[in-house]
Amino acid sequence: MSTRKIVWTSTAAPGQNTVFSAATTWGQLKSEDAELGARSIGMKAFVKETSTSLTSDSQSLPEGDFTLYFLVEKNDSGKND
Repeated sequence: MSTRKIVWTSTAAPGQNTVFSAATTWGQLKSEDAELGARSIGMKAFVKETSTSLTSDSQSLPEGDFTLYFLVEKNDSGKND
């Protein structure tokens, strides 16, 4: 597979970031880019173009360029102590 452009953003750190990768699985992509790997801990990765959540390291990535959104998995707002 050829290298493709992956644009990603996070609710925890607004702004767009770009990586270029030939990874074919979510696990490969996370291991190639330390910041993506770090974002995946405690956050859910969502592929905009396919409306798919990336939940397993063996999960295939979409072909071609795509956009990833990292969303907080758990929100404690409104929690009563």
